[in-house]
Amino acid sequence: MNLKKSTFVYSFLLFCTLFCLWGQNKGTDLSRRQPDWVAVLGGNLLCEPVQTEEGYVAVGEGKMLHSFTGDGKILWQKGFSKRLSPFVTSGVGGMLYVVTGGSKLDMLNPGGTPLWTSDTGFNIENAPLAGRDGRVFVRGHDALACYGLNGKRRWILKIKGQNIQLPVTTLNDGSLLVFLDRTAEGNKSVAITVTPFGDSSEEITFAGKVIQSVPCKDGALLSFSDSSLGMVSSDKGKAFSKWTLPSQKSGITGPAKIACCPGENKAWAVWGTPATLTLFRTADGTVSRTFTSSVRSAISLKMYSPLSRSIVLADANRAACFDEQGETLWNIDRLPPKDWNFALFTDTGYITLCTRSWVLEGYRIVQSLSTQKPKAPKKNVSSYREFYDKTPPKSDSITGAAINADKAKEIERAFSKGDFGEKEHEWLAVLEAEISKMRSDWLSESWDYTVQKPYFKANVPYNATILSLCAKSGISLGQENIPSLLKSCDDPTVMISLVRYAAEAKFDPEGQILYTLDYIARNKARSDDSTLLCEIAAACTQICLFMGRPAFFSQGRALLTYMMYPQFSSKVRDTARACLEQIASSGL
Repeated sequence: MNLKKSTFVYSFLLFCTLFCLWGQNKGTDLSRRQPDWVAVLGGNLLCEPVQTEEGYVAVGEGKMLHSFTGDGKILWQKGFSKRLSPFVTSGVGGMLYVVTGGSKLDMLNPGGTPLWTSDTGFNIENAPLAGRDGRVFVRGHDALACYGLNGKRRWILKIKGQNIQLPVTTLNDGSLLVFLDRTAEGNKSVAITVTPFGDSSEEITFAGKVIQSVPCKDGALLSFSDSSLGMVSSDKGKAFSKWTLPSQKSGITGPAKIACCPGENKAWAVWGTPATLTLFRTADGTVSRTFTSSVRSAISLKMYSPLSRSIVLADANRAACFDEQGETLWNIDRLPPKDWNFALFTDTGYITLCTRSWVLEGYRIVQSLSTQKPKAPKKNVSSYREFYDKTPPKSDSITGAAINADKAKEIERAFSKGDFGEKEHEWLAVLEAEISKMRSDWLSESWDYTVQKPYFKANVPYNATILSLCAKSGISLGQENIPSLLKSCDDPTVMISLVRYAAEAKFDPEGQILYTLDYIARNKARSDDSTLLCEIAAACTQICLFMGRPAFFSQGRALLTYMMYPQFSSKVRDTARACLEQIASSGL
């Protein structure tokens, strides 16, 4: 009896195991399923949705820009008076860039509020390319230009005969790889590199014809028409070949579509019929694995999206997700037989079809949190220190100010006017060094009055000069030092300058400055210091309006509401009330 019972239990467990395995490998038929959610738009989408920290954004018909979440909630829809080009870019801090009227660059905050428009003077051919520190690059057929967070043009470079079929690609040091229309002998692609400050290099000739270029940690990953792959890297704007992977070595026998794994030193190549995947390291081109997928052909792919440790492929009829070992994580045998132009696999686990009937349809594929879902891209702010002078001058009691009054006026005029070009890297190097020294000077504590004061403590007006120049720079400059300076500084004049920096710069991608202003108002500022508190209210308002995120609005509203309490003067209360009304009227 016990033997029979054991045999029965064993058989039952074996059946369950086989059933589960069968269920995992069996493809899903979405053609018979109703969508889990439907979102109605005011027109068809004209470009593939771009993932942001809030969700997704895409250009639509009727001069509309749409923002929605991965589970179908419409966040906002913004109409424009002029035609939108069919592309959109998400930059640092979630700032959005679109092109209107063919030649005008528009920047919007993450909440969809337009912040500025600038006419470039040429037809913008590709999606704007976001830089590391808040700058953005745009290209025409014969021009490449750079703009700052304030809408000022920083430089423009005439480059005749660009290949607009290959978008400008960011290299590992922040330089730009710009392909040209003409080719060298043997149909070899030709390109130049341009530094973030507008300095161009000599021409580079590649070993073959480049058909795709994508950015990754190690440089620009290239796919060639002869099925080979390559990596071009850069050192201070000087490009060099990091490695090449001939087709004979990789086993790739057809032109490959390439995609880098987000945040990792790995990439995928998709090629052949049926679609075959090759996983390789971007550091040296070493192939890790090659396997054949269930998707019919690489040529017919309508989506190939790398995740952290897997990749999703889709054509017009089927979709599948594969891990790095070649195992099928999920498989869709039949997609809904509907007329759609874009598909995406969202961060909430849905296959979303952007149909031509003005609707988005989401079908649940993944139930639990896993590496099978795309993570929202995190674009951290950083500078281009690779191009700075190694030892920029610093202020001290012997040599005096690193930026004298005349130089400060020159820099301020240039930041206000724009088109300052290659001078920028010298100015930024000094300003970044100065605000870093300012922070260390105010953090230093000494009770020995015989010791000379640190330079920035001894020269209070110079603090305002540096902070004002940084705020006017049009990029994120010195911003990471402001929270600690606000907490450590004990000079009322410098405190005012720090808060005014926050109000003028406005850019606060992580919300640290806004959080610190809240802390200062509640814990450090005296309730009778009306001047400082009114400046804090103004800075809080400017940051909230510029950044445009609900979290900023919530914190800003809480701070301004607190500043209306009876312990504050009528001037502070009136200022806080006016600031609250300003935020409310913005529609955030």
